Amino acid sequence: MKNHRLSLLLAVAVAVVFGTLGILRDSWNSVTGDEGTYLAMASSLAFDGDLEFAGADLARLEAGRGGGRVTLSLQRTHRGVRFSKPILYPLVAAPFYRVFGEWGLVLLNLVVLGGALWLTLGYLERRTTPSEAALLLVTFVGVSVVFPYVGWKTFDLFQVALSLAGLVLCLGALRPATEDSKGRARWVVEHIYAPWCGAILLGLLVSIRYPNALLLLAVVAILLSVQERKRALGVAVLAAAAFGLILVLTWFSSGAFNPYKADRASFSPTAGDLLALFDPIDSKAGLEAHFKSNRATSSLGAAPRIKPRVSLYSALYFFIGRHTGLIFYFPCALMLTFYALRYRDRMGVILLLAVAGSVTFYLLWLPHNYFGGAGFLGNRYFLSAYPALLLAPLRLPSRRFLAGVWIVGALVAISALGSAAQAGGLDQSSQNHTYAGVFRYFPYESTASDLDGSRDRFWAKELTRFVDPFVQLKAENFYLWTNSPATELEVAHLRTDAVMRFWVSSEEEKLEIVYSDRGGSRTIPLAGRRGIRQIIEIEPASSWRYHPLWFRNVWDHGLPYHVRTYRLRLVSPSGKTAKASIRYLGHDQLPTFLFGSRVLQAALPAEVVGGSVTTVSVKIQNMGSDNWDSTSDLPVFLSYRISRAGIEDP
Repeated sequence: MKNHRLSLLLAVAVAVVFGTLGILRDSWNSVTGDEGTYLAMASSLAFDGDLEFAGADLARLEAGRGGGRVTLSLQRTHRGVRFSKPILYPLVAAPFYRVFGEWGLVLLNLVVLGGALWLTLGYLERRTTPSEAALLLVTFVGVSVVFPYVGWKTFDLFQVALSLAGLVLCLGALRPATEDSKGRARWVVEHIYAPWCGAILLGLLVSIRYPNALLLLAVVAILLSVQERKRALGVAVLAAAAFGLILVLTWFSSGAFNPYKADRASFSPTAGDLLALFDPIDSKAGLEAHFKSNRATSSLGAAPRIKPRVSLYSALYFFIGRHTGLIFYFPCALMLTFYALRYRDRMGVILLLAVAGSVTFYLLWLPHNYFGGAGFLGNRYFLSAYPALLLAPLRLPSRRFLAGVWIVGALVAISALGSAAQAGGLDQSSQNHTYAGVFRYFPYESTASDLDGSRDRFWAKELTRFVDPFVQLKAENFYLWTNSPATELEVAHLRTDAVMRFWVSSEEEKLEIVYSDRGGSRTIPLAGRRGIRQIIEIEPASSWRYHPLWFRNVWDHGLPYHVRTYRLRLVSPSGKTAKASIRYLGHDQLPTFLFGSRVLQAALPAEVVGGSVTTVSVKIQNMGSDNWDSTSDLPVFLSYRISRAGIEDP
């Protein structure tokens, strides 16, 4: 009973942590990335009974604009414009959507996860005591990012449920049971028809993403290895039948067998592509033009496009990346892998190979996007393979290892909560948990070009990446406040020298810039009689790493980018609140070519009588490439000065 209380307490703690993070980033009222498409698909099936993108769908999108709800992936087939995502999840979600609206998808996620966990509890109770089984199951779900995907209105958690239930039903009875084992769901795992039900679930899983077939192949290989040939054949046939059924339904509903291989395109509010959808006059032309110019992933082939350096960097960040590292998001997976390697048998080895194969596929075929897209949390492509690790160990983890995993999870949770609270309203993206604590000691994602809440700028022919949200970004400059935390930046450039120059302007008379990097901290005073207009020059610490893959435009060039991380903070010696506008100039001095001028006419009188009023007409031509603006980050002030001929003005 005591252990059951511990499991319940830990489960409540997990729910509180992830629920608080959801509230801090307003996740419950926002939609990110693929969620928009799946909501639109479920809505179309619930109210129209089809997956065609038509006028009714457009009207619903217009009514619910904002919060990412209009982000869409569409495909063009012989049956017209259709939604372009796997259909299984929206098929199951449509009744839930009809009754409960958007929250119906969250309810569906809870239902399928609950069912899969009930089956898994029965499997674990065959092998250990009920209390130990509950503790391991809570660890499996809680010390990973499985639970937060309940709130993601996509098929990610649906995949976890299919994978977990399918593997348990197909393989659970192969693991030895303890003599005194008990379990409410044990009979389901041991039932004669359990493998057939599991085979159907795995076939459905493959229909969502084809790389999931590695798990099905692993099940067949395991059954063959224990001389269960008829059962292996039955599993393969039933899985193929389930997969074929979804394939046929996909063809009839959309006109294409594979939604990822059709002529498809994505539309998002940030890219402005939605004009093609919301403008009744130009919508058809806009859609056609977009399908022709952006084929999305339809060019993905059967063989990988080998890019060793990209795959190598992606593999590194798969383990230790700030946004995808297993140490943060799947510490339980590391523990289970260790146990599967230490206490292994043929079944465990095959399952580990299936997991490794799944990871390798994404690192080779999608090395730039191995983590699963912009609005990801952890590595969502890893989720479907994760359940295989629970069945891989021949011996279950000890309490000592479980305690160690929970300590890591607690440290990560505290860091995430502190970071999200500190970010506040400055950033409510899915990445606001990565700005503080242990996350700060691991590298920012190297191959991600479109992270949720991305704050990258290509200034002065160098990439400037704002790692945290403590600045206000403009097109050419950013703002620092004296009452805000220091902002962290990363700069990548090709120069051999390291000097960095910034143009600083402020209406205050006296401020200080505090610059800090791994070489130390220094204070740079700013002073001016009528506000600050000043170039500051900084010699940063030497670069500790070279990065050949920093951003998409040069990935194929293989150029070694010097990467530096530093922080900037604005300080007012008087303690008053102040703001400064800062522009990164890179290596260049102030670009005076922006402000060239020429006097076209200046008809000055030969003599002006004292006490009289004289009008002087002057015409000046702007020869630069920028507009003259006294309020911009590089302000221009027009002034005049009259001096007596032959006498130098003081």
